Amino acid sequence: AVLIECCKAAGLPQGHIDRLKDQRLTSLAKLAFAAGQPGETPTDAKLKQLVQVGSDEVPVHVISATRQVVYEAQTLLMAQVRSLIERKDDESKMELAPAESAERASRQKDQQTRLLGVSLVGEAACSHQSYDLVMKTLEQNTLSYLGSVKIADPKPELTCETGAPLELSWALQRRALACDLVGLSGYAEQQAWHARLLRHLTDIDPPPGYSRVSVQQILAADRAPWMKMAEWTTDGIQRKG
Repeated sequence: AVLIECCKAAGLPQGHIDRLKDQRLTSLAKLAFAAGQPGETPTDAKLKQLVQVGSDEVPVHVISATRQVVYEAQTLLMAQVRSLIERKDDESKMELAPAESAERASRQKDQQTRLLGVSLVGEAACSHQSYDLVMKTLEQNTLSYLGSVKIADPKPELTCETGAPLELSWALQRRALACDLVGLSGYAEQQAWHARLLRHLTDIDPPPGYSRVSVQQILAADRAPWMKMAEWTTDGIQRKG
């Protein structure tokens, strides 16, 4: 019924519609493949073969109408296939989500056991986006600078403001926890580096006539070794063997 309506809307004469019926081309899906592979432009000869009645010559307007119906049939079929694939992808993601959550929860439990005495709640709590950011770096096997600004605040709608020393300290700790959880680097090693950086903000007084080290300068100093390590690990950062 849908095929017939499309044929009539395109202006295909009844005799040529009946010719399609005689060949048992009773649906848009059947017509889509009868004219060739969906996505390929059917030739005039193929279109004539579909609707030719006896030995009569097929007028140009009939070929044009047939081409329109075939195009609509192939477009609809491809849209249905695409929708089916996307739906299966969505279902696959939905199936993977619980597994990923379980894996994250297992790693967090292990981290709590290993890092006794380290607070993992409040300002130190990492968002899932933080873990995903570090995991992406590991999966891509390419080191890039994981700036503390990129490590999201525990509240999803906020990002870390590193304008104050305390906020910077929390952000760096969250980065260390995220890297430790995923296995990119150890928590103690990163925190030792962070302590060295932060000492310049709090413990070292500038000489007379000089300004105190700023947070932006600390961030620049933090970035430098990451970029150097990226140069040293062009072959990848994943452990071999």
